[in-house]
Amino acid sequence: MKKIILSCALVIAVTVSLLSGCNGTKPVAVTASEASSSSSSSESSALASSEAVSSAVSSGSSSEISSAVSSALSSVTSTSDSQAESSTPAGTVANVRSSVISGSYTSARSVILTSATSGATIYYTTNSSTPTASSTRYTGAIKVSSTTTIKAIAIKSGLVSSSVATFIFTINIPVILTGNIVCRGSSALYPLVQLATDPFANKFSSQFSGTIDTGSGEGSGAGLDALSAGTSGCNIGDSDVTPEQTGTRNSSGLTDHVVATVGVAVVVNSDVYTAFAGKGIKISDVKKIYEHQITNWNQVANCSLNENITVVYRKNGSGTRVLFQTYGIIGTTFTDTLASSYNTAGPNAFIIEANSDQLAGEVGSVKGSVGYETLPYCGGLKKLPVIFDLNSNGSTNSSTTPVAASYTNINNGLYKIWGYEHMYTKSTISSNSAALAFIQYMTSADFQSTIISNGYGLVSNLSSAAKSGH
Repeated sequence: MKKIILSCALVIAVTVSLLSGCNGTKPVAVTASEASSSSSSSESSALASSEAVSSAVSSGSSSEISSAVSSALSSVTSTSDSQAESSTPAGTVANVRSSVISGSYTSARSVILTSATSGATIYYTTNSSTPTASSTRYTGAIKVSSTTTIKAIAIKSGLVSSSVATFIFTINIPVILTGNIVCRGSSALYPLVQLATDPFANKFSSQFSGTIDTGSGEGSGAGLDALSAGTSGCNIGDSDVTPEQTGTRNSSGLTDHVVATVGVAVVVNSDVYTAFAGKGIKISDVKKIYEHQITNWNQVANCSLNENITVVYRKNGSGTRVLFQTYGIIGTTFTDTLASSYNTAGPNAFIIEANSDQLAGEVGSVKGSVGYETLPYCGGLKKLPVIFDLNSNGSTNSSTTPVAASYTNINNGLYKIWGYEHMYTKSTISSNSAALAFIQYMTSADFQSTIISNGYGLVSNLSSAAKSGH
């Protein structure tokens, strides 16, 4: 029992010591001489109180312990109340005190300044300059809603002015994010957008209380149209290309936010991949396949397979299709009527698919098939190295070097078929919009590892050679 009482007494003694140094009536800013005097007085009071409590504990009398504790608390209180008066030299105005201690806050503060010297006038500044009698006169509480340094001095005629007191307030008020997040567009970007939703909601849980709708990967064109029309409240249009690259849209009134890069690979069924035996496919042959000039794999250089070719492509409005046409089979323009112009089933079929998932499923299951796919969707597909024997103007060259579809080759400028992933907003979007904060999160350092690990590339890794072709 005595051990327990002793422990409690020691805690009280320590508390008494702390109270003597942290009492709310003590000025926030004091001079060196005041600090020394205050510290010495407080330490003596705390020491005497501690010794009294210890003596009472040794006697074993609970009544004596109670009396000693009460006396200690009374001593500390009386000491702190008289401290300001005793530490101010005669003939000098007492230092300015603040009702709010210096520190960091998450909301605005109302700061009241006082001086213990009756009749003293307080002058202050908020621009870090030294206050004088010509500075702003204190007449009432100062509202502090942003990071501010207040310097104050108390002046009274016939007395020495007080020392300059400094109070520093750091205000970090969380920005409340307004509105819901509604994305529509690119099926290539869709998986990355989904991956960002939970970590974003967790990170901004105290600022965002809305909902996140990522759509279903409708296609880049559909996303740009939904944003322009505000369909279903859409405030983000995801796209693999710029509106101008679609040929039917423009970026007037829109703001482009580039969040990543994405590569596009030439993908084939496993039987075709085996027949190439690690050799690359000429991009000029791919062009002829999509123009229906080559219909059997035995007509393609480096391929030993005798099988009719099934061609799979994406519908109009696909950003992936625009990237493939622009940087791959240069000069060839697809139309949605290709599938009806040629066979739609069996040998030499041209099959049109609505999104990346469907195209990947078709190429992976149909023998002799070829298609193009963004790297995030290529997990279960066979990617052929590409020999870029077409120049940017569509003419041929003598290149024989196969280049794998990888971000290393994209970043150094060797692999040509890739694009930027865009998230468009209206130019009038509010700075505290949840949609804008969502995009900023996707481009932040917090999200970079997710971009890389899920088949996308970082814009910051692109070389000048890579950028020059796009």
